Amino acid sequence: MPYSFEEDYNSGLHSDAKVTCGNRTWDLHKVILRNCLFFKKAFDGQFKEAHECHVTLPDHQPQDVQGVIFYIYTGKVSSDLEKDESVAAYTQMFKLGDYFDLEGLRLCATDCLEDALLPIAKNVNRNWNNKEWDLQIPSEELDVVSQVAKFAYGTDSHTYAPLRNIFLRFIAISGMRAIHLDQFLALTDDLPVLGNAIFKAWADKNSPLGEFCLSYIADRCSDCNEPLDNLESYKATPLGDIEDVSSIKYDIRTRCAKCQDAI
Repeated sequence: MPYSFEEDYNSGLHSDAKVTCGNRTWDLHKVILRNCLFFKKAFDGQFKEAHECHVTLPDHQPQDVQGVIFYIYTGKVSSDLEKDESVAAYTQMFKLGDYFDLEGLRLCATDCLEDALLPIAKNVNRNWNNKEWDLQIPSEELDVVSQVAKFAYGTDSHTYAPLRNIFLRFIAISGMRAIHLDQFLALTDDLPVLGNAIFKAWADKNSPLGEFCLSYIADRCSDCNEPLDNLESYKATPLGDIEDVSSIKYDIRTRCAKCQDAI
């Protein structure tokens, strides 16, 4: 049976380090914890944590610390961090990844936030020309957009850059239509830095992100709102498969053949 660090996490066998948070203490292993830069600094420093091999975390919740330790030992995200699979849970996961300098945990949280955000952009794009759509993002979806925006742009830390990028992707995948919604304009009033970021991305045609925002084409005819999937040369790259700007293949047409012929 292959050896697993998860066994060490569960048993505490041969432990040589302790981590305490609130009323909980974990018997752990320095050789594993040192894979996390936060604990590496703690155990390699000149403070009492290094001499006693005991780190106390007074500013966190035991459930969160348990999730962080589990991630360090297994590389997997536990239910302690995913909790109710909400934006709040994912932002907390990102904060923990940032505090403990666990890039993998930050990336996982970023992916989860992107999965929550981008379907809303697709819905805005898809329904823009639908006469029954009232040009408003549903309140529960607007709450997701607002939470992610305020979290991503609430700091200028460079580690939050991936979150800011997915928010600009949200605007691009909406076909730039999200910025025409009164709800979105109200959000930029609350977050002037967001408006500045959009303007810079829009204006800088030479930047990859700016090119992405400017060139992304809607997936429906701009006149009749019929899907453009039948255009063989049109946007060969599905939304979910886009990894970077260079992978996008698209046709500059935004009208279906019937509407184009009618011009």
